[in-house]
Amino acid sequence: MATYLTEHGWKQVPNQNQRVTIFQGINDDFGNPLAQPLGTRIVLTLPRNDNFGDALRRLSEAVNLVAFLENRSPESLMVDIRDRFSRGKAVPTVKVVDSSNP
Repeated sequence: MATYLTEHGWKQVPNQNQRVTIFQGINDDFGNPLAQPLGTRIVLTLPRNDNFGDALRRLSEAVNLVAFLENRSPESLMVDIRDRFSRGKAVPTVKVVDSSNP
């Protein structure tokens, strides 16, 4: 997921927490960072280790957000990630969760 984000314009943000990697969202057509309705920048926090307790939840949130921003389904995004990066590598399965329905 981190490689996908980097290749699609997301910028890694320096942070002191060694357990996570933080990415700032993509830019709009004018080069300005996309923002949420209240003006806060879009960021994703990804675990650096799949064994962390909230790793699957964080990855699922990331997939859902990126799919929404790219105007596509989370499943379609996962297919692209698997197709592009799974050649010869193990890619963890992430269950897409509807975060609007707890």
